[in-house]
Amino acid sequence: MKRILSLSALVLITASLLPAQTSGGQAPQPQPANPQSGAPSQPATESKVKAAKTQQEYAAYLAAASEQDMAKADAAVNDFATKFPESDLRSILYEQLMRRYQQANNADKTLEMGHKVLALDPDSVFALIMVSSVLAERTNDTDLDLQQRRDEILKDSSRAIQLIDSGAFKPAQFTSDQLNSIKSMAYAAQGTVELIGKNDKAAEDSLRKATELNSMNPEPAVWLRLAIAMDHQKKYGDALTAANRAVQLSANEPDVLKMATQEQTRLKQLADTKAAP
Repeated sequence: MKRILSLSALVLITASLLPAQTSGGQAPQPQPANPQSGAPSQPATESKVKAAKTQQEYAAYLAAASEQDMAKADAAVNDFATKFPESDLRSILYEQLMRRYQQANNADKTLEMGHKVLALDPDSVFALIMVSSVLAERTNDTDLDLQQRRDEILKDSSRAIQLIDSGAFKPAQFTSDQLNSIKSMAYAAQGTVELIGKNDKAAEDSLRKATELNSMNPEPAVWLRLAIAMDHQKKYGDALTAANRAVQLSANEPDVLKMATQEQTRLKQLADTKAAP
C-alpha cells in the first residue's frame, strides 16, 4: 500500500509536549538544580517533571538541545546520554530529535529516536504515537516481519489510547478536541496495519474511530483507507460515502486525491451496476 498518511498534524499538536524553544531554535530550557536550596525549578514534558541535577549536566543538556546541525545534534545527544546515564533529560533530548527527524522526513531516524525515547520512558504518548504511526506507514503486506510490526503498532498505539483515556496523559494546555485528535492518530495507525494485513473488519473499526475523533484536522488518507476497508467487505454504500469525504478533503494532497478519486469512481460504477435493471 502506498504510504500517504501525513504526520504533520501530530508534530504541530504535540509540539507543546516538549518544553518551550529558545529564540535560537529548538532548545528547551530546564533549570539546573540549586546546590544551596536543593529545590530545582523543573521543566515538564507531558505530565512528568524533569530537571538537571548538576550545573555540568545542565550545560551539556543546553549544548545538545541548542545544536542546529542535525548530525552534530545527534552526536551531542548520544554523547549526553553516555556521560549522564541516569539523567531524566535524556528522553527530552531524544524526543526533540525524533520530532526534528520526522519534520525532515527521515523515517529511519524518527523510528530510531522514538525507540530510544520509549526505552527510557515507555509511557511517552508522543513517542508511542509517533513510532506506531511511522511504522504503520512503512509496513507492507510483503514484509516478512509483518506480524511483529503489527504487534508493536497495536501495543504502542493501545498504550497511548489507554494513557489518554485514563487521564494519565492530560496536559493542562490541551483541549479535549486536541486530545481526541492525538488519540485518533493511534486508531489510524491500528487501522492502517490491520488493512495491510487484510483484517478488514478490524481496520474498519479502528479507522472509523479515527475519523470520528478527529474533528480538528481530518485526514483524507484515513477516510480513503476506511473506504477501502468497507469496499473489501462489500459495504459499497458506506464505502462510497467515505470515498466522497476523502475526495472532498484531499484537494491539497494530489497523491491522496488521485487514489480517492479512483476508489470513488469504482464504487460509483458498482452502485450504478447494482441499480441497473
